[in-house]
Amino acid sequence: RRIRPAWGGTEFNEGTNAAEYWSATNTTSYESALGYIPEEVWNESGSNGGSGLWASGGGASVVYAQPSWQKGVSGTSAANGMRAVPDVAMTAAAHDGYVICENGSFFVISGTSAASPAFAGVMALVVETKGGTGVGNANAGLYPLLNAAKDPFHTTPSGNNSVPGVTGFAADGGAYNLATGLGSVDGAVLASSWGTGKSGVGSPNIALTAASSAVAVVQGETATDAVTLTGNGTYSGAVSLGVSGLPAGVMAAWSRNPLTLSGESGKSTLTLTASSTARAGLAAITVTASGDGVTATKQITVQVERAWGCNCGRGRVCYRWCTPTRGEPR
Repeated sequence: RRIRPAWGGTEFNEGTNAAEYWSATNTTSYESALGYIPEEVWNESGSNGGSGLWASGGGASVVYAQPSWQKGVSGTSAANGMRAVPDVAMTAAAHDGYVICENGSFFVISGTSAASPAFAGVMALVVETKGGTGVGNANAGLYPLLNAAKDPFHTTPSGNNSVPGVTGFAADGGAYNLATGLGSVDGAVLASSWGTGKSGVGSPNIALTAASSAVAVVQGETATDAVTLTGNGTYSGAVSLGVSGLPAGVMAAWSRNPLTLSGESGKSTLTLTASSTARAGLAAITVTASGDGVTATKQITVQVERAWGCNCGRGRVCYRWCTPTRGEPR
């Protein structure tokens, strides 16, 4: 019999700067996305500004025990030894729905009922790369790809699938979560990497978490966030930390880098320093931990706040003496 993956849903999370990810005009092939767009757990339910129960499904089975291909993957232990779902996720929100044509009319559809055939199409590409040979139990082939030379999964950095009356599960950028599973997939990488992952229970893996997923730093000052790196019990070695996507004028430094793991957790403090001329506004930075064949990422939102000064000569602390009308942004 066929064993098919269980699907969860994600949605695009462009933030307030949509122009960073979308072009104002389409290309000749009708494309408008400028590159990979950050994602979060699909949740358009009444608990998240939407209506009804529209959100990604997920959780732990009360009937089936955890299969061997899930064991040892960071995050699946949250299912307490039972089958964890979903396995993967695809975009499912009406915010970025699927355009279909039926009987000459166009419609926009959404939900995991749309994500399911979308992933089926990706798996058809996998079968094509294998010369038409079926892949059998897709689940047993998906999880080992966490350790492939090219990881095809986009882990989900934030969001949850809580709906009215039911508290769900959250994503934190780890390798697996009970809302979106392994995350969404890069179809081209999935097809080209299929069968190249390290199989077996307890494959080495790491996960990143942060004390706060949002950090505010004032121009001319510093702010910190505590980052925790966790191994799944079988990884051993040095892991280097890096940061990408920093706003102009903001620099990052670590209290410990690299971290050395022996299947345990390690912590390091990320310090963000904003120059006096740092660009004010929101930015999504990506923290990356890379070791011997393993990688983990965590997305953190950084708010650079404008420093306030005064022409009285007392600098930023002038508000203690001056009237509010004399204060002005510097």
